[in-house]
Amino acid sequence: MTGSATSECLPAELIVGYVEGTLAVTERATVESHTDGCTTCRVALSELAAGSLAQRSEVTDSAAPVDEPVVAPGDAIDRYLVLYRIGRGGMATVYAAYDPELDRKIALKILHGRGRRDHERLRREARTLAALTHPNVVAVFDVGEHDSLLFLAMELVEGQTLRDWLAKSPRTWRELAPVFVGAAHALAAAHAKGIVHRDVK
Repeated sequence: MTGSATSECLPAELIVGYVEGTLAVTERATVESHTDGCTTCRVALSELAAGSLAQRSEVTDSAAPVDEPVVAPGDAIDRYLVLYRIGRGGMATVYAAYDPELDRKIALKILHGRGRRDHERLRREARTLAALTHPNVVAVFDVGEHDSLLFLAMELVEGQTLRDWLAKSPRTWRELAPVFVGAAHALAAAHAKGIVHRDVK
């Protein structure tokens, strides 16, 4: 076994079972032995474990809106393995996920609405964003439907949220200006392509 992805990676069910503590002793030993030599499975396991802990510790967002799909770490949305929830907006919830085909982490945006018009709107937005190249706009990789859920697979940008950054300490205007100017440039680029973002935060 090498230190990279192999064609003999563990099934997602085994990794999820390991994190949830539902495997038999022999299966746990198999997972531990395999992840010693397989970077892909080791990363998937650690990300899923981190996401599971983070989701259990969430208190403020425990009550999801009625129309928000229930998605948990370990769930498969199309080919993507959900790792943890990043945040929720008025229209969608965004999760960190793993793409086994390309061996990378992505952001998976799942639409709250299930109506045909909601789906058509997000598909149009995805096509427009996919044609948009800007340093302050995440790349769109894929759009699809899985068990009536519409999802958008996008570039994952690691780091803290703007809310967390602002809460850490008082910020001077010299610190704030570049951040908001960068966001404004991204919005302007989107507007130029006909996208109007109604949920800026």
